[in-house]
Amino acid sequence: MESHLYEGIEATDFYDKLENVLSTQASAFKVNVALGYKLVSKTDPDDTRYFYPNLANTYVFSKPIAINSKADIRKKIMSEIRSMELADKLNYPSSGYKLKAITALKIFIYHRGHALGDSKTVIPKIIRENKHVINFPKTNNKCVFHCIAWHTFQSAKKDPRRIQAQLKEAFKRYCLFKGIKYTLSLFRSFKPVDLLQLDEVEDCFQLGINVYSMDVASGNVE
Repeated sequence: MESHLYEGIEATDFYDKLENVLSTQASAFKVNVALGYKLVSKTDPDDTRYFYPNLANTYVFSKPIAINSKADIRKKIMSEIRSMELADKLNYPSSGYKLKAITALKIFIYHRGHALGDSKTVIPKIIRENKHVINFPKTNNKCVFHCIAWHTFQSAKKDPRRIQAQLKEAFKRYCLFKGIKYTLSLFRSFKPVDLLQLDEVEDCFQLGINVYSMDVASGNVE
């Protein structure tokens, strides 16, 4: 987990700080936000109390929110928070206090490590033996590019064991899109695509990509 603390911030900076931290994440994550704030007595302006931002009692969301794409940042976090009445999210020692100011923000990032097509991953038997699932013999961390190569290869006789040329073309196109120089060494050592990177993969190939998770015990798919 990593956290980012901002103190003494203006209300106008609150959303910018939050969106900046979230948009710079390179892999799928979960996030929660805690607020630091000052209360003042309704009857005595000199009676103030400060609450430090922590997840015990100043959280914004009741549980961390999963971010699977860049679009989720605005949809699940920014839009939600902007629509909230943050004063209602705070704890008050009694009804005799009111909010004076929200002065601090702490962002908690939980990294999830959702790499797609990691060669070390063992695919469950129930998936391997599904006749509707295409099993590529060995993807070497490039499962996503194998799927794209298979999708774009227009041939009635295409074979999942013989799409290396199409695979390299797909990878070269992605490198060009990213402004990366293609080399054979890069092709061989490429890390698996993370779930959060699928937005740019879709942009590169002008495709819509759906990712599902399956509970092996129950067979439920989401």
